[in-house]
Amino acid sequence: MLRRDDIVGALHSGEVGAALVRGNVHASGIAGTLLFEEERLAAVAAGSAPVARRELDWAELREHPLVGNTVSGATSPHDRPAGHRPDRVIECGSYDEWLALIAAGKGIGSTTTSAALAHTHSRVTYLPLRDAPTVALRLLWPTLRSTDPLLRRFSELAHSVR
Repeated sequence: MLRRDDIVGALHSGEVGAALVRGNVHASGIAGTLLFEEERLAAVAAGSAPVARRELDWAELREHPLVGNTVSGATSPHDRPAGHRPDRVIECGSYDEWLALIAAGKGIGSTTTSAALAHTHSRVTYLPLRDAPTVALRLLWPTLRSTDPLLRRFSELAHSVR
């Protein structure tokens, strides 16, 4: 199991044979299948004002700077209609940098429930997000491997346990 921020690059280079990715990926030479949809959580600095609320509304995120991982993140300002986007976006290029910026109180992010469980930080608190769109978890692979029997079996197994 490897974590790569540039999933498409890792698939194209052959560094990985298949990948799990959150959100939508549109890239030539890449095929995939939807495994399931996941709920979002808000990621906020521990001890910040939003933590006292215990829950946030998706629309409220526009009131705070948005920390967005432009390489492998599942949240973008474009997830909201024009006029409802945050005024300030802090871009980063990795999940670790995303966590560090939120922990430092630079802004708020959103992530999925499984990512929040897998990637904890002592200075980041995850809060439920009401009315947030779900995030697709997809299995991706290079189209050159589409007939690989091992990949086909892996895909079938992934679908069976969801």
